Amino acid sequence: MPITSEHHTLLATWFSCLTRPEHQQLASHGQAMMHTLETVQQDPECLLAALFLPFYRTHLLIAIDSPSSLETKIRTLWQGLTQLEAIDHVNTAESGLKAHSIDNLRKMLLAVVSDWRIVILKLVERLEALKFAKHAERAEQIALAEHTFEVYAPLANRLGMGQLKWQLEDLAFRYVKPDIYTEISRGLNQRRTDREQVIQHMIATLQHLLKEAELPGEVSGRAKHIYSIYRKTAKKNIDVNALYDTSAFRILTDSIPNCYAVLSLIHTQFEPIAAEFDDYIASPKPNGYRSIHTAVVGPGDRPMEIQIRTHDMHEEAELGFAAHWKYKEGAHKKTAYEDKIALLRRIIRWQKEVSAKHDESTHVYNQVFEDRVYVFTPQGDIIDLPKGATPLDFAYHVHTAVGHRARGAKINGKMVSFTVKLKTGDRVEILTHKEPHPSRDWQNPTNGYLYTRAAINKVRHWFKQQETPAVVEEKKTKHTEKMPHAAWVSTLPTTTQLTTLPRLRVGGTDNLLTQLARCCHPLPGDNVLGYITATRGIAIHRANCPNMLLVIKDREERILPVEFPTSLTARYPATLCLEGPDKTFMLRDVTSLMVAHKVTLTALHGQAMSPTFARLTLTITISDLATLTTLIHQLQQLPTVEAVWRV
Repeated sequence: MPITSEHHTLLATWFSCLTRPEHQQLASHGQAMMHTLETVQQDPECLLAALFLPFYRTHLLIAIDSPSSLETKIRTLWQGLTQLEAIDHVNTAESGLKAHSIDNLRKMLLAVVSDWRIVILKLVERLEALKFAKHAERAEQIALAEHTFEVYAPLANRLGMGQLKWQLEDLAFRYVKPDIYTEISRGLNQRRTDREQVIQHMIATLQHLLKEAELPGEVSGRAKHIYSIYRKTAKKNIDVNALYDTSAFRILTDSIPNCYAVLSLIHTQFEPIAAEFDDYIASPKPNGYRSIHTAVVGPGDRPMEIQIRTHDMHEEAELGFAAHWKYKEGAHKKTAYEDKIALLRRIIRWQKEVSAKHDESTHVYNQVFEDRVYVFTPQGDIIDLPKGATPLDFAYHVHTAVGHRARGAKINGKMVSFTVKLKTGDRVEILTHKEPHPSRDWQNPTNGYLYTRAAINKVRHWFKQQETPAVVEEKKTKHTEKMPHAAWVSTLPTTTQLTTLPRLRVGGTDNLLTQLARCCHPLPGDNVLGYITATRGIAIHRANCPNMLLVIKDREERILPVEFPTSLTARYPATLCLEGPDKTFMLRDVTSLMVAHKVTLTALHGQAMSPTFARLTLTITISDLATLTTLIHQLQQLPTVEAVWRV
């Protein structure tokens, strides 16, 4: 991301407010963090966020009423840092079981996955705190260092950020075990001149070998890091003096085949130390790290560790996700989503690793990760839901209107039932109607459509709020209209249309005007009821019609039993919805079936919901429910039809 005039303007604006002498120390901390971020190749937004972070922490930057887009983005990073502070408290017994700690950890997770730069800023801020801690009290130094080892170094490791990881470890080790740190540091310094000469000689030797073998490669060398030396002495029970002369070399080449060619060349020229060989290209580490590690006996019988990797592997090893994502600006949405999934899983593994060290924080971990699912919208936003949540729960969490209008769901691009349980990492897409059509079945938890109490309550509230036009009309006229039927003129929604029929037997009488409601298209064989309207006679509805259910409790006196007449020739309208992967082939198969069974098709509407998903809505005339049920079964057998239901 290039530096723009907007960056320069914001920089000048903020610095103009920070002119006091006491601001200099804060500015130096900000500059140090910015320089560290430059080494891991961060963008200008992140650099500015680091530069002014100390001023934000001390409340010296006042928010303005109309911030620029850039300032808003930077303040969003700072707010994410505030949420990330939840990890500073999770492993303490006194806070481990508090509800707000659980909530803060969830917010932390959402913030980190939403913008990976937040975690890099946090690591750099911790690094600067360790550097500044040399002026702090001993107890504060130890607490800061131990927490770094428990939380921040593992986090940098999980994200594959080796450059920040070793710096955090070396600085923290300086406070945790100062005597050993001083001993190793002094030993390294005493041998520095000799060791640097050996390193330069070995670099020249390796470069010469690569040139003769016509293998492309860049060679570098350095002394081992202090904490790395300490860990090796503790792990393998080696005398620390034997490690002072150990140097580490790195060879970067252009391809994986050349990595193995370089390995073969090295093992041919020097005696390999078999116990020190690891192939992390063939078997990468859990954090994605890839490289070949070997050790050989070098000149003067000095052990020399050599890492062999490609340039891309090296950048990923040093910068972790910072390297992986810096190329992804403007990348395909699917790639961005996969990156967020990878980061989410690394964060979860990191927190599990941290929590495992503290029994008191296991309960916290379970509530944040084991008892929750973290799923993604099609746009890549992360949604936090309780374990057991369904696609419908997701829909209602996104927005109540999305839940009410939901008609189908996709998980990771595949159509699924509303009762499927979501898993962490799922990408969820909700297909919707134009109008709200929640089902009363959703309200019952035993049906499995909804798991969360909030979503169930939203469905129940929707049905409670659905007042029919008749009720509205009654409220308007109850003090002025004396005719009791006047309030029932508009009982059904305005979109409901009625189909006039020959007289049906209603309440034992067959001389009443009756009409079939087109909102539910009742058929002979359906359980039906009649509803007395003011001017249109008896409206016949299916007993489970949503419009009938809205009034059946409060207007029971208007409900009458209905009997369909026996007829061999009468035909009644019915509406079906079908869904499948291809509208053209589905339409071909459906119409062929209709012709073969002599079913009259009176209306048809097709809609491509996506390139691989279509919906057909068709109205037919049919004799009775049994015939319709048989037809639906035959439609379900068509290879181009995935779902069929009666409207």
